[in-house]
Amino acid sequence: MTAGARPSLRVCALGALTLCIILVGCSTSRTGEAVGTKSTVTEQVTATPASPSTEQSCAAAPAVLSGGVFPERSSNANIRDFYAHVDPQPKSTNYTGCTQGLSYAVVTGSNGTKDQPGGTGSSMFEALVVFVHGEVSRAVTPYVMHSVTIESASAQKIVASFDSRYNGNHPAENTTVTITLDGDDASVSPGLSNTYGDRLYIDLASAPTNSGTAKGPHGDDATYSLRPSTDFTGGGGATYSFATPSGNINCFVNSDSLLCETRFSVTLGSDRTCHIPAFEGHENSADIFGWVNYDKPACGSVIQGNYRDGRAVLQYGEAVAFQPRSNLKIVCYSRSVGIACENPEGYGFSLAREGFTFYHV
Repeated sequence: MTAGARPSLRVCALGALTLCIILVGCSTSRTGEAVGTKSTVTEQVTATPASPSTEQSCAAAPAVLSGGVFPERSSNANIRDFYAHVDPQPKSTNYTGCTQGLSYAVVTGSNGTKDQPGGTGSSMFEALVVFVHGEVSRAVTPYVMHSVTIESASAQKIVASFDSRYNGNHPAENTTVTITLDGDDASVSPGLSNTYGDRLYIDLASAPTNSGTAKGPHGDDATYSLRPSTDFTGGGGATYSFATPSGNINCFVNSDSLLCETRFSVTLGSDRTCHIPAFEGHENSADIFGWVNYDKPACGSVIQGNYRDGRAVLQYGEAVAFQPRSNLKIVCYSRSVGIACENPEGYGFSLAREGFTFYHV
């Protein structure tokens, strides 16, 4: 390697077919903490780039997973003009766009008018949304319930319990249903329409009218316009991606990592670098930042290969919430001074030309 040359990040050829990615976790002696549970410091992963056909087979995440306001319907013609204000993140889900067979999301929210939720305890709801091969099932109606409990779930069968009482002051009214994969859709036993008939359900065929707002990241009192994650599907080989309006920061979100590439370098102290052995001595001038692994602290390192471009622009004053795995939510914010990404119940980082910091929320 010639003097001053910078090695390409993390990737070394192993024969003609295999790539070896060496991911060494950040030092656990510093003050930063992982987003999820702690894991070992050193991790080795062998990865084979996905073929274009594999990427195309994955469905885009349905809008309901990012929340918004959806019309509610009923078989009773006298029930009309109700809307479901669905929260930005599901209560629970095992959905991924590449899942074959059955998957689900239990979404929460409040009934109300088109302009605002009811704001009362009795207006709160949970609803079960079932997906077949990544797409919303037409056979399983997402009825509005007091609560939904998933008893078991696999690609072939989901067993769920519905409590259909209208508020917590009434006795529980539980029904257990079994949903099974049936070709390109699903079948339900007992049939939901037989039991719930004219009950309100969420019309997922209609586009949400908005995704609401989000309070700012740590130390920022501003309110941000919350966009659905479906606006940022794909790009750069990632599940989701976004760019700042300047194009100087591009972020890429996958099930195990969130990494932001910059068109500028940031000087880092050793406590903020990823400590990848092959790049020791180079990471103090970093241009890729974030969670190499959600179970390790955020850190900075040196970018590999060519720069990537995010799929869509996250405008200043906007935020987007991602759920890379069922027990983890990350919200990213676009600001004129840079970006911030954080797990509202854990840790976060901010990134700008002036520096890269990680913090406890």
